[in-house]
Amino acid sequence: MADRISRSIEEPIREIAGWDECWLSHDRGLVAAWEAGRQQARQKPDLALRAKEGQLVTLPWKGGAENLDTSSKKYGTLHYVAHWQGLRGESLDIDPRAETTLTCTKTGATVVYTPDRDKFCPPEAPEGSGESLMEAPIAVFDCETTGLFPEHNDRIVEVAVVLADKDLRPVLEYACVVNPQRDLGPTHIHGLFGKDVVGAPEFKHVADDLVEFFRGRHIVGHNIDFDIRFLRAEFRRLGLSVPTQLSLLDTHSLKRAKLGELASLYGITYTQAHTALGDARATLGVLAALMSEKGLKLQDVLDSGQLLRQPPSAEWPELPYEPTEYTRTQASTQGERNSTAIAYRPGMSVCFTGTNRLLFDGIPLDRSLAQKLAKEKGFSVQTSVTKKLGILIAEDVSSLSGKARKARVYDIPILGSFEFWTSLGVAVQWRE
Repeated sequence: MADRISRSIEEPIREIAGWDECWLSHDRGLVAAWEAGRQQARQKPDLALRAKEGQLVTLPWKGGAENLDTSSKKYGTLHYVAHWQGLRGESLDIDPRAETTLTCTKTGATVVYTPDRDKFCPPEAPEGSGESLMEAPIAVFDCETTGLFPEHNDRIVEVAVVLADKDLRPVLEYACVVNPQRDLGPTHIHGLFGKDVVGAPEFKHVADDLVEFFRGRHIVGHNIDFDIRFLRAEFRRLGLSVPTQLSLLDTHSLKRAKLGELASLYGITYTQAHTALGDARATLGVLAALMSEKGLKLQDVLDSGQLLRQPPSAEWPELPYEPTEYTRTQASTQGERNSTAIAYRPGMSVCFTGTNRLLFDGIPLDRSLAQKLAKEKGFSVQTSVTKKLGILIAEDVSSLSGKARKARVYDIPILGSFEFWTSLGVAVQWRE
């Protein structure tokens, strides 16, 4: 690695072609993290202002300290410093061989940013677990997505992994919200909105975390083939590959029922359905219950090869490991992105974006019906966003759809679909 990684704030942001150029060049992703901070400053000026004031705000890298107290001791990654410098509008200036210490002006907590990965990853096993991470052979995996078809550009919006020991006791939990760089799809299912993911890392920033957890372990999930399809698609977008032969165990194949039904059957706490971590926790509980019901121990399953047909794969790509953290709790503190004080009237041009869960006269208010009703109300309906568009209608006003992102560039107001229709006297209601 070079003696010092420096870039002037006057330099334009690069158009990076792929993973290798971004993460395997001499700077090991520090420039990319800094550029991500510069981009985020444009998207979230309030966050940039807090960073300029010296707050160690929550970012997609380990190192945020706005929720720590002064007695807390924490290590962070140098990628946090790079992102923070970009967010503050500063030139990049980092010695990748040296530690940097910063103190949060909000909390007074001090963080040491270090190139020494042993100081900040992976986390230690919980006290009393009696197991190290190396003795955790199981990785329970779940992901939430924008839809059902990765081959049709559906993306991952959240990942979670629970590592478990040979007695199926949790040793480590990891969860991270992911920015899919597109509309989030069925927000009523996964509960994530554009405002929740705008500051979250893209999948390319969490791929290394998942590799660390999966390498050499058996992967468990409920309908695991669904999750692995999305995992393979996300890795392909990075020019990387998931091992062809994986050791997979599907709890759905052990007992064919929905995860919630099994959790209820076995008395397993399942209060966070359709969150990645909630589903992963429930899946581990279901697996333990099924093993007990069948009179099996995990080692019996591992030795028999009947359910786990392959040995754990070590053939995952070698990636530089810089752990990220961006949980739903962190996302919920980021606030709304759009004002609802929007003036609009018949005669204006409107355009619709994203999915819609509204009903009109008992039938789904799909795009074609919405356009028809808008025309009847005197609006000029457009199918694309141009500088002359009057207003964009979206179920989620913080949507990351292509139309919504373009509307923000053109400073076109975005209005919630329910508010739009009810203000016009159109009787709509939410679908369950």
